[in-house]
Amino acid sequence: MEWIMGPKLRRFSFGIAIFVTGWLLAGAVRYQDEQDRSKVIKFSHKFHIEEVGAECVSCHTGAPESQKAADNNLPTMDNCAECHDVEDEENCTMCHISEEVLEPFENPPRQLYFNHAFHVEDQELACTQCHQGLDKVDLASPDNLPPMETCSRCHDGEKAFADCARCHTPDFVLLPEDHQGDWKIEHSREARFDQNRCGICHATSDCQECHQG
Repeated sequence: MEWIMGPKLRRFSFGIAIFVTGWLLAGAVRYQDEQDRSKVIKFSHKFHIEEVGAECVSCHTGAPESQKAADNNLPTMDNCAECHDVEDEENCTMCHISEEVLEPFENPPRQLYFNHAFHVEDQELACTQCHQGLDKVDLASPDNLPPMETCSRCHDGEKAFADCARCHTPDFVLLPEDHQGDWKIEHSREARFDQNRCGICHATSDCQECHQG
């Protein structure tokens, strides 16, 4: 292989392999600490939103005053008690998976700086403008967290700041999960179909740095 792949190319390929491997591992652990709530409780956002007509803040009562992403804005049993008879010990398994599993929700880790109070109170944004798709799922997951495309509707550098470090902590992996494998080859197809998505992170000058000549 020495005559096919010179030393420089081999070092470059090795570097790419290390980078991709490191990125895949970082992406894999990003949500590994998220609690599997399906093993704790029976709940349906879809039912409560469409059938009951519940408002988000009816359960997530702390969200409108929360100023940190690390705040625990998950519902407690006291929130459920507004509608449900939580004192009925003979009917615990209506919501809980079993009488032995009565643990509260864990506060998931967040690698973000975020102020709910500012966005809800000052900017008067509805919860569903950022947390989309909750009316179609039972238990929420990281898929219901706002993607970068949603944030960039306001954070475009004009309406609101677009500085990565203002929202993302230093240990957050900024590289999107789909930027893997043969992305250096496949990205051209994505760029042709959706340049606006690329523009969230990249300027035209970024393309020119690689595609000179």
